[in-house]
Amino acid sequence: MFDITKYKKSVDQLLSIYRKKQFWESYDLVNELLDQYPCAVDLLVLRSMIIQLLDKREGREVPSPDLVKQDLLIACQLAPGAIEPFIELGHFEYAVMDRPDEGMKHFITAQQNADNGMKAALIGRIKCHADMGEMQQAKELLAMARKNYADDDEIEILYYELEDEA
Repeated sequence: MFDITKYKKSVDQLLSIYRKKQFWESYDLVNELLDQYPCAVDLLVLRSMIIQLLDKREGREVPSPDLVKQDLLIACQLAPGAIEPFIELGHFEYAVMDRPDEGMKHFITAQQNADNGMKAALIGRIKCHADMGEMQQAKELLAMARKNYADDDEIEILYYELEDEA
């Protein structure tokens, strides 16, 4: 059974080492954690970031940029609606691989994912206000939603539903 407390404690430990700029130690720990949690999107993203910060050490070879890209592509596949993996993949393609056209694609996906999340949160808030009888707040948020998401079917349906309740 998945022990979330153990996982969070391990990730906190990893982040503590990472913040101290102990990148090889961070790399070793993130690899151990990925052995235990191979589908952890946050760990895949973090490993990709750590790899890019590693310097050559006696007896240690810096992993290939291919591993960075592989980790980020897997993270994007595991969490296609997420934002961070796409942002990191965009930065990698743009800044590291000098492919701004590829980076742009991932930044656009990240922005679309963020926008979808914002719209869903806004719709949720509007519905909660309406269900709590707070129609003024619901209508104010709905006006903002209609402005930010003009011609969005979901927002327009919500508009007509609220008009019927008024």
